[in-house]
Amino acid sequence: KYDSNKNGKGENYFRFTESDYNSVVTNYFDSNSGDGYYMGYMKSLTLSEDKMYCLASNYTTDVARSMLVVPVNIRLLEVNVDAKANVKDTTGDGKYGIEDFYTMVWNDENWTYDMVADISACIAENTDTSNDTTGATSHLGDKLGFAAGASSGLTSSGLLYSTDVSIIDRATLSYPAENPGLTTVATKLALLFENNKNNGVTVVTAEDATKLGYTGDLEGIRQEFAKGNILFGGIVAVGSLEDSVYQNMKAKGGFGIAPIPLYQKSTSANPYRTLVHNLARIVGISVTATDTFEMCTAFLNEQSMNSSDILNEYYNANFAKVVSDDAGQWNVKMLVYIQNHIDDCFDATMESVIKDYDNTGRNVAWHDYLASVNYTAIDLSTIYAPNVFNKTASLNRIKEAWGRLTD
Repeated sequence: KYDSNKNGKGENYFRFTESDYNSVVTNYFDSNSGDGYYMGYMKSLTLSEDKMYCLASNYTTDVARSMLVVPVNIRLLEVNVDAKANVKDTTGDGKYGIEDFYTMVWNDENWTYDMVADISACIAENTDTSNDTTGATSHLGDKLGFAAGASSGLTSSGLLYSTDVSIIDRATLSYPAENPGLTTVATKLALLFENNKNNGVTVVTAEDATKLGYTGDLEGIRQEFAKGNILFGGIVAVGSLEDSVYQNMKAKGGFGIAPIPLYQKSTSANPYRTLVHNLARIVGISVTATDTFEMCTAFLNEQSMNSSDILNEYYNANFAKVVSDDAGQWNVKMLVYIQNHIDDCFDATMESVIKDYDNTGRNVAWHDYLASVNYTAIDLSTIYAPNVFNKTASLNRIKEAWGRLTD
């Protein structure tokens, strides 16, 4: 049954593309083909330049479930966004809706912090004045455009590691002495979330949520989003949208999905990037499976070859039927678009590992730091050098341990 897919002497049954595996071809992992694997993602989960230790394809549905996305309240988008925002009625139906929004993301590639601020300003209403303080009138309880959780590593890592900024130099496995790109992103985030500068864009703290009776900022954002009080419901994993609080939104128009916005307009050189949460369950074959390796690879090959139908069924069941009209397939198209932008997750993975590896407690992942200051760090120059010094020590210990394993 598998003879046509065998590589060499039958030791390996993997079929990576429609034309069998060829080590000379650089794109043999093709996420656009039905049995394709996520090459960039898999290569980013190792310190090696030429070896991969994890498998991720459409078969590993949890990779798609762990993609970080922005939920979009469809009814709120349709009702409130008008000519005041820099948006286009691409469908010609006289209003701005989810199809117009998706077309902007795909074609204009203009899903940026500026667009977040622009659309949010059309949504924002100060409907709850009980928590208003001097210089801060947008908070949970108001009608908001974009709400980010202060305690969520999903939000902070999504905003940082989906950009084109490199935190660790892969070629030398080291932190650069200076990183102006990191400062640029921090500055852009500070300008986006500065309260009252962009009306309707806010950071939600646990304290904010507790005042409204919620158990935390993520719970507060999720519930207020479902109630129709938040347009862009923070950054969540796709799997979180299986929760009934989202699925029950169908009667209120349902929800859409967007990639994480960029600090600058997307281009071919700086495309959208999909960050996969580090809790995603992927595949490996034990080194002790010497007698069953052929059987294992045959199984994974068969599963991957037939996995597109499984993933498509998952998308349709959870994201097409939650919309009250025929826009459900637009959600599926968007998820496939986001899925095809899964790439390098090295910085996100290593920053979390290095933070935990240093038992002195000195290291803080850059995304955690940005969240801890509610994304208000405009100048990182005074803290970059000492943090990188500590991080480098931990990174070097990891490299030494890796070297002993591979000798």
